Amino acid sequence: MVLNFGLPQSQGRNIASYDWTDLAEGTGAVVYYGAKISGSYILRANAIYSDQVATTSVQIDDETDFTQTHDIDFDLEFNLSKDISGKGIVMVPIGRKVLTDKSFEQFVVVRFRKVDATGEHELALEQSRTLGNNDFKITSLGIATSYVTVAVDIPKTHFKKGENLRITVEHWGRCLTGDGNSYQGFGHDPANRIDYQTNAIISGANSVLTAYVPYLIGE
Repeated sequence: MVLNFGLPQSQGRNIASYDWTDLAEGTGAVVYYGAKISGSYILRANAIYSDQVATTSVQIDDETDFTQTHDIDFDLEFNLSKDISGKGIVMVPIGRKVLTDKSFEQFVVVRFRKVDATGEHELALEQSRTLGNNDFKITSLGIATSYVTVAVDIPKTHFKKGENLRITVEHWGRCLTGDGNSYQGFGHDPANRIDYQTNAIISGANSVLTAYVPYLIGE
């Protein structure tokens, strides 16, 4: 595999700048950032400020089974026809506000979907590894923060103008020991700001949700 980072590529009448290219596969990846704007979750290529640094929810603990706390769709509308194919990579900052002494586990599921006039179509999905206490940096305030990276093999898919690429992030967690509730969530601020919510789940500047979307070059 030959990768060129930061090199603009041009094909015929189309000129596109890619954050990196895979010459062997004939694909170029563009980096997008997840954000929440005016109540909607979106994907953008620039580092805008998100209305919320992170999305959190209360999770009832003392559970042996994993509970899904989030199922959030980040959408990107195409203004030109595009073809995507290859390995999509999504990096998600996840965290938990631990209110008492607990042992917990978390993972995320990432789905790539196409949304057109007929509805939502599943393209591919992958689950991250499961993270436990030792995988998180836990602050004195009980905030536990880490990142997961998920690689998803996307089949060749054509998008027409006006159709959406949707990246869905599902967040799952469970508590193995300890009593009481806790807050679980993940960051999505392209500007990488600190989460100052009362029950913050992201410590420091670790709030960027990043998605690498592979495009077919010249198609």
